[in-house]
Amino acid sequence: MLIRSQAVGPILQTVKSAGGDVHGLLERFGLSSSALTSVQTELELASLRQLFDAAAALCRDDDFGVHTALNLPRGRYGLVEYGTFSAPTLGDAVRRLVRLSALVNPAARYELEERRTAWRLTQRYPPYADGLGRHGNEFNVVAIVQMGRAVLREAWAPAAAWFSNPKPVDTAALQKALGTSKLLFGADGNGIELPLSLVSRAVPTADAALLALMDRYAEQELAALPRGDDVVERTAHAIRHALHAGPPRMGDIALRLKMSSRTLQRRLASEGSTFASVLESVRHQLALHYVQNTAAPLAEVAFTLGYADMPSFLRAFKRWTNRRPRDFRR
Repeated sequence: MLIRSQAVGPILQTVKSAGGDVHGLLERFGLSSSALTSVQTELELASLRQLFDAAAALCRDDDFGVHTALNLPRGRYGLVEYGTFSAPTLGDAVRRLVRLSALVNPAARYELEERRTAWRLTQRYPPYADGLGRHGNEFNVVAIVQMGRAVLREAWAPAAAWFSNPKPVDTAALQKALGTSKLLFGADGNGIELPLSLVSRAVPTADAALLALMDRYAEQELAALPRGDDVVERTAHAIRHALHAGPPRMGDIALRLKMSSRTLQRRLASEGSTFASVLESVRHQLALHYVQNTAAPLAEVAFTLGYADMPSFLRAFKRWTNRRPRDFRR
């Protein structure tokens, strides 16, 4: 299963900081050097599992997942993360994480049990019974707790935590990171238990207006996620994430989709499309949205859509709507 993961960059950066052979790791997993700094990297789910283990071995770190999560930079999870800081309570932030989890990792399945005494948040990675393996599982659970601590601005601890991998020889680092010794291994998924007194806590930075705006954009991102093996949708999704860097080239997009330019061209043709038409469609949809629903300057819209100059954007918009952007906005 091909996924987009925010964990790849932090994994590679941890290896680099430890003096490990990060270039060898890139070559082994078929990743470009841009994966070191990219917010999201596309790869197979099986490769992500293997990447965690290979990186831990390179660093000779039995607690690689824990250490990587503790050093995770703020903002890695985009709209999902920033929206949690505007939620009214920690419980609302957790519900939001579950609802928008596909934006973080479409391969993960989240389940939230709101019991009378506590909430139980569980994450699974079908078809793998052991999730992402020890390091990947520990990374995810610690990262969720760290995000929740940042939201409340305090170092709270879950009542308990569980993991689908076998119990490691030493769990001291994991216990210290989570703040609890109540750990279960070999469980059906990975997760944490949150007491009701914690989920009802108010978020200091709660902002209803900002949350509504974040949710609107998050829902648009959810709707734009590729479904199944539809290469047109996958190409459109890759283009959306590449536009900010300038006019997307088919070779770069094909690389993101783990195929050659010729293969991408052939598969698009088999679905009655072309790279140029997909690019045009994505720009058209986004242009209408930005002009109609935001107050962003037109020059900023043109830049966001990957146009090299303003006249090119104006000509395209006139072609789509037979109107100028300013007239359309009014």
